[in-house]
Amino acid sequence: MTKAQPEFGIFAAKLNAELVGYASYYSIPFTYSLQPTFVLQQLYVSQSHRSNKIGKFLFNELKLQARDAGAGKLEWRVMPSNTLAKRFYRCLGGLEEDTWEHWTITL
Repeated sequence: MTKAQPEFGIFAAKLNAELVGYASYYSIPFTYSLQPTFVLQQLYVSQSHRSNKIGKFLFNELKLQARDAGAGKLEWRVMPSNTLAKRFYRCLGGLEEDTWEHWTITL
């Protein structure tokens, strides 16, 4: 039997009782690999704290959570024009994937 894991969550970073960053995520079952996929929904660090490695800490905490849950992968989306975010994720080992197309519908 596997340990139950939350389907969604948030990691918060506080400095002197001030919220300076957070990472929100959710997990979904993935039928191809029979392992859950963790999806980073948002990673935010306040502008004045972006050079303090808070984003790296939050991202790594999420990676640990995903591994502990038996996830096969962690995925996220980045705006095509956000070169700073792309550089950040590449430095953490992230790879741009072109296997799937992103589709949406406005409701």
